[in-house]
Amino acid sequence: MAREYSHKYYLRNKEKINEKSKKYYRDHKERMSELSKKNNLSNKQRYLAAAKKHRQKKIDWFWETVSPYCRHCGYRKTTSALQIHHLDPLQKENVKDTFSEWVRKRSLSFLKHRLSTHSFLILCANCHIELHAGLWSPNREGWDDSVYFIE
Repeated sequence: MAREYSHKYYLRNKEKINEKSKKYYRDHKERMSELSKKNNLSNKQRYLAAAKKHRQKKIDWFWETVSPYCRHCGYRKTTSALQIHHLDPLQKENVKDTFSEWVRKRSLSFLKHRLSTHSFLILCANCHIELHAGLWSPNREGWDDSVYFIE
């Protein structure tokens, strides 16, 4: 009831209220600026926390779907050292088209779609470098167990 009355009062006295509000903001510019900055900082911290939580959710989903170990040497100490090797270089659209970019800047549905259209191996950083240096090549017979096509 009180809210309804407030709204009716506002509609009747809109110009007077808006003028009073503008005057207050003019007279208290510094304080309002301070409050605005504080509010923006608070919102930024909430946004960053939510973004971090969402990124972690996508990473957890990926490692639950694909077992976290190197398919060449069996390394499994930390997922930070594991990388995705595209079996078809043409699937990689550009240099910045990486798993890290997919996780940081895209949605989970985009990540699922991208991984379902790409064939890849999970390799540790050392094995990945050795592969690109030509020191070894993937055993095509074992690809059934090692290559992933996420559905």
